[in-house]
Amino acid sequence: MRNFKSEKIKILNSFLILTLIFLGFVFFTPNTARAVSAGQISAVPANPRPENPRTTSIFVYTAKPGDIIKDEVLLSNISPQESKVNLYATDSIPSNTGTPSCEQELDTRDEVGHWINIDNGLPFIPAESSMRAPFNIEIPKDVKSGEYNGCMILQVAEPPTTENPGISLKTRLALRVVILIPGEIHKDLEITKVTPLVENSRYLIKPELENKSNVSLDTDITVTMKSFGLFDYYSNTLKTSFLRDAKAFSIFDFKYSEWGGIFKVDVSAKYDSNPANELNGANPEYKTKTNTIWILMWPDFLHLAIMCGIFAILLIIVDRYFYKKITKK
Repeated sequence: MRNFKSEKIKILNSFLILTLIFLGFVFFTPNTARAVSAGQISAVPANPRPENPRTTSIFVYTAKPGDIIKDEVLLSNISPQESKVNLYATDSIPSNTGTPSCEQELDTRDEVGHWINIDNGLPFIPAESSMRAPFNIEIPKDVKSGEYNGCMILQVAEPPTTENPGISLKTRLALRVVILIPGEIHKDLEITKVTPLVENSRYLIKPELENKSNVSLDTDITVTMKSFGLFDYYSNTLKTSFLRDAKAFSIFDFKYSEWGGIFKVDVSAKYDSNPANELNGANPEYKTKTNTIWILMWPDFLHLAIMCGIFAILLIIVDRYFYKKITKK
């Protein structure tokens, strides 16, 4: 005859062991997944080209060695007073995220900042009106094919305020200047790494990219997350631009799942691979690079307790079911 009491004890012991293993796995496994205007003064390109929408906000040119480009900056002043500004050019450098940034006024100018000549670098902008500031770009005869970036800087001196008497603040407006020299142009982008992070209670996905081109790339970076690889959980797209030869990264915030789970993270980077096209040109040939990782999110304490309770109830139901089966024999 079976010892029903010992059978029940064995089942309860098994439940206790499974529960302890589950809790130990949760609490002692590393959690890696948690892991341009200034006030009343503005500046824009004066002669945008209809075929390239980017030329409404930045200067984009295609030129040959030895060419001279003539253009203008449109300066606007909506204040009731005349304003004097400082207009000058600098070279461009990559920021810490790989996007275009500008050198300082006193930095040595080696490329585009040196090629730009401004007719009047200290113009007065009449009150409540606009004016055009002419400039030209002299392309060196020995320049190699590729893309060259610089900045047109408008520096505005803000008058002292009652809060800061005697202090005049200077605000910089930067207009990007992009010059493409046709020839041996190659465009290639790689997603080198995708990392889940936790910083100051923010849950992040950090894609790292490398622009292996000799031109900058306007890039659409998209991150999508699917629970268990099936159910949509998060999706976002960031439009950005990376300078040539730059190593870059982007940051995506997402809401942490209180219930935890296994998530598939797909990262894609879309860019124009047409070597004959200037930045945001009219004949794009889009190419997409992808990278996929899986991350495990652990439930928070409350939802973990709820799941443990449900798990315990299910085991008790199973235990009762088998106990009844045993007692009938």
